[in-house]
Amino acid sequence: MAMQSPSKTRWDQLDFQNVCGIDQGLHPAQEVLDATKSYDIGIYGITEPNTVMTDYLKNAINVHIKKRFGSGFIAASSGPGRK
Repeated sequence: MAMQSPSKTRWDQLDFQNVCGIDQGLHPAQEVLDATKSYDIGIYGITEPNTVMTDYLKNAINVHIKKRFGSGFIAASSGPGRK
């Protein structure tokens, strides 16, 4: 999964993290979005979120990105996982 958000410094800072539990809690990816804002990260890559990236989850994260930063996007894929 990769997320992009606007950078205050106009320099794109990159971060890549192996994260678990991105679908947990009331707001999906909240921890990642907090880190993105705190460290002014422009592009945030995530591996092994240990969840199926459903359309619902991708849309929920997209909504939070746009609410928090005004713009940005998510690109994600995964296998079918367990039902």
